[in-house]
Amino acid sequence: MKLWADLVAAARTDDPLQGAANRIALFVGTSQPFYPLGLVWVMGDAAWASAIAWVTTPVFLAVPFVGRVRPALARLLVALAGTFVTTMVALRLGVASWVEAYHLPVLLVGLLLFRRGEGLAQGLSLGLPVLGFALVHGLGPAPAVVDGAESLQWLHGAGALILSAYVIYEARNAQKRGVATSGQASV
Repeated sequence: MKLWADLVAAARTDDPLQGAANRIALFVGTSQPFYPLGLVWVMGDAAWASAIAWVTTPVFLAVPFVGRVRPALARLLVALAGTFVTTMVALRLGVASWVEAYHLPVLLVGLLLFRRGEGLAQGLSLGLPVLGFALVHGLGPAPAVVDGAESLQWLHGAGALILSAYVIYEARNAQKRGVATSGQASV
């Protein structure tokens, strides 16, 4: 329980954009460990390929702590970890699983959670998911083909839309608190 209390305390901030990034990162970081287990339950042992997702869980959980010292870097970490996990799982499960749909909420983080003047961090946040998507769709090694991966299309499509809606919700709340973001007109 001490770890959870530390995470909640670290997530509190006076910076509305960082608060949004903290809540998004904690949402993903605390639910992500269950993702491979759920896939194994649905698909069987072939889904253990998705266990690569566990690698980024500590990164998501570290965002509130990094945000206390380097807020733009912390928000960039959300996009970097999201891009990495999405690309790696897509390469392991294949495009039939639609897991690469999770690049959409990562793009929204890049578009909506950076201030004017944070161009490099924002550029990386927007460019890396595009590169990850391109890697999965033919510019890199051929993704694996896992039997039954097509059964995950609904799960990944709906999950990516829900996470996208949550990112938009958090960005809009930050905007209401008076933060001028580079994607302000888009919210």
